[in-house]
Amino acid sequence: MNILALDSSGLAASAAIVNDEKVLGEFFINHKKTHSQTLMPLVENMLKLTDFDKHDIDFIAVTSGPGSFTGLRIGMAAAKGLCAALDKPLITISSLDVIAYGLGEREGLIVPVMDARRGQVYYSIYKREGEALRRLCNYGAEEIGRVLEQVKQMRAKAVFAGDGVSPYEKEITRAGFEKAEISQNIQRAGCLGVLALAAAKQGRTIRPESAELMYLRKSQAERELEEKQAAEAEAVFRPMKKGDIDAIAELEKKCFPTSPWSKK
Repeated sequence: MNILALDSSGLAASAAIVNDEKVLGEFFINHKKTHSQTLMPLVENMLKLTDFDKHDIDFIAVTSGPGSFTGLRIGMAAAKGLCAALDKPLITISSLDVIAYGLGEREGLIVPVMDARRGQVYYSIYKREGEALRRLCNYGAEEIGRVLEQVKQMRAKAVFAGDGVSPYEKEITRAGFEKAEISQNIQRAGCLGVLALAAAKQGRTIRPESAELMYLRKSQAERELEEKQAAEAEAVFRPMKKGDIDAIAELEKKCFPTSPWSKK
């Protein structure tokens, strides 16, 4: 069974081919260029260097979120396109599951965090039980302080991993928790492929057209639109008075700097 795994949910883009025996190839890049520029060339070069026939792929796997809104859409679009071209089923795995799996045999709690901006992170909490990872809470988007408090209440040692570690390194360390190594702070397509392989064996595949992304919160554009609409809803209309003239004259200068109406 051969899995082609794609991830572009965070800062890094990666692609891997995984089968029942090993990770045949894994490419990733975490430097400047956008995922739309790098993801498919990674796949193409990996297939070429491994001499792997794309028609031997059995399943396409992709991270379904949470993460970068644009990155998630690029990854899902690429995965759906490959599924359509090769007539293969799709497997989706949470990006937080992928980060947690990458921490291997860690004891205690595993807390993947992805930077959600505005002081928030996407996160969940896991604990290894035998060879499996058990998720202890729902996927969420929350302020880092509240995440740290939730982990503290579980009264266990914990390691934090993901691109959310760097911006909140001081808070995590001050709370007494461990940080993962830098190599464990990105989503690896190889880990995605291993998780997808297990999902395929359990029959957890979906039709590409039914796949959905997990955003957890609204995009920045949606939030800004709502804020604008709320501000407009609070606007008050009334007749102009003499006391408004100074402010209106100043606004006139800003709107029409070359030929404003005078105050008079």
